[in-house]
Amino acid sequence: MKLSEWLKSGQKNKLMNLASEENAMNHLFRPTLHAQSIANIKQLLLLLGLLITIDAQASDQVWIEDFAIEPGAVVTVPIRLSNNVPTRGIQFKMTLSPGLSWDKSLRKSERSDTLGMNLVCNTRGDSVMMVILYPLGPICYEAGKGEIGYVNIRASQEFTKGSIHFSNCYGSTIDNKNINFPSTTTQVIAGGTTVPPWIIDNK
Repeated sequence: MKLSEWLKSGQKNKLMNLASEENAMNHLFRPTLHAQSIANIKQLLLLLGLLITIDAQASDQVWIEDFAIEPGAVVTVPIRLSNNVPTRGIQFKMTLSPGLSWDKSLRKSERSDTLGMNLVCNTRGDSVMMVILYPLGPICYEAGKGEIGYVNIRASQEFTKGSIHFSNCYGSTIDNKNINFPSTTTQVIAGGTTVPPWIIDNK
């Protein structure tokens, strides 16, 4: 449950009622503990909100695992989706840092293909991609983790390190409610390629 949902659920009111009762008890019987009790309640609220936020960001995301690539090489890497709830469609923006490019080889994974997902990709040069995966019917990615597509990444001859940034990541539930995915960044370094068993094509 996200913090905003938790605040709407009535749990906040229950906790604040407990805080009011504790406040009254402190006034009547333990005046010296009043400030400490309120501080503890505030800390509990802050901690609860922080944990909920971290959990949502850690479990719902679109990303590529960090990897290494030889300068001048091309590697095929999987784009992955982690979702807590069934996700009907998803869109995201991929931005490659200088020294990295792609050869317009974006394709669906077996998981996406089996579900009958449609793939649309709008590019801006060799470094920015706007990607949409969507079904024509009531089909969705079930909650969990898995690959949704593959993309070929090329490193320049002078490449030393770079990144792939995912932003503007949005999804839709089976009943058309919005899902906001956090931005993620993949770290890419020069060196022996570390993406087995993914396809490697040295050119």
